Amino acid sequence: MATKGSVGVLGADSLVGVSLLRQLKTAGFEVHAWSRKSHASDDGCTWHALGVTQGYPAALPCWISLAPLPCLPMYFPLMQALGVTQVVALSSTSRYTKINSLDHGDRRWAQDLAEAEERLEHWGTAHAVSTTILRPTLIYGHGRDQNIATIIRVLRRFHAFPIVGGGPGLRQPVHADDVAQACLAAAERPPSGHQAFNLSGGETLTYQAMVQRIIKDTGIRGWIIPVPTYLLRFAIRILRWLPAYRLYNPAMADRMMQDLTFSHDEATSTLGFNPRNFKLQAQDLP
Repeated sequence: MATKGSVGVLGADSLVGVSLLRQLKTAGFEVHAWSRKSHASDDGCTWHALGVTQGYPAALPCWISLAPLPCLPMYFPLMQALGVTQVVALSSTSRYTKINSLDHGDRRWAQDLAEAEERLEHWGTAHAVSTTILRPTLIYGHGRDQNIATIIRVLRRFHAFPIVGGGPGLRQPVHADDVAQACLAAAERPPSGHQAFNLSGGETLTYQAMVQRIIKDTGIRGWIIPVPTYLLRFAIRILRWLPAYRLYNPAMADRMMQDLTFSHDEATSTLGFNPRNFKLQAQDLP
């Protein structure tokens, strides 16, 4: 976008949405936010309920989608009706890291992401819509993520965290605020066909070092417990009966041994992406 104008945000009440709406308003954009839930409008944004057609703007050329990428195609007609010319959409590096997972659900999710990315690109080409895909690594922040916040909950509940094989797998946690900034930077660029960028954090840590950093930053009295893979897989199956841990799956034990790292150099050179090192602040705790 060459000048400040209106932006539509899908999945606006998501983790990244909390940061993005604030940054868009600070940058001077008029924000139209879509959500499945009703919201008050005291945040300076115009909120719309999905499925309700009243109150839409006359035109909305720029969109940012924070919704799960496989869900985005159902909103193509809405965006086309409002004159879309540019879409920035969040995907995930899980497209690559989970494709060979031992867990069927992981493999299915990676395949769904790959197919959704391809479908977005083809739709954009067919309708002269510029599309940008952003693939974050492990997102954390505001105590609402499903990664770091879950580790914190385990440490608070059990004062221990199990790790397989010393947890040598490398991680690059990226803060939700930094992901939102990349979304904003991509939306502010002039439309330019189709592009995709990986968004990793500013620091690379082993899984064990990441957990140790969490213990240090939160002040939780917790211990790292070395366990064999089979035992952790069994423990995760048991934990999944508890609502707070239902998203865990046994393949997570194997990923503690795997490097899940990506370069964000292209995002830095094109979008000015400058992610912070991994450090938890009070507002990042669940």
